[in-house]
Amino acid sequence: MSAFAPQHSVTRFSIHAEAGPSSLPRVLEYFTPHNVVPEGLTAIKVAGGQMIHLMIDVAGIDAARSAIIAEKLRQSVVVNQVVVKCRRP
Repeated sequence: MSAFAPQHSVTRFSIHAEAGPSSLPRVLEYFTPHNVVPEGLTAIKVAGGQMIHLMIDVAGIDAARSAIIAEKLRQSVVVNQVVVKCRRP
């Protein structure tokens, strides 16, 4: 096993949001109240640069907390879609 392999389940938040300068910080601020620092983050512009697809990986977060964060993200004016998937190590 690699030294960098996750020891806990990893939850991936796949988010489609408007591609504005404040979209990324707005999305990330939903993790702060839960004391969550993502393991990884990928942001890709799509739809001719009008949208961004964010993939945020979080290790060791339970399903209830993931659901709360996802619901809060869905309420954001910059977010169009949120999909949450949990992967086991």
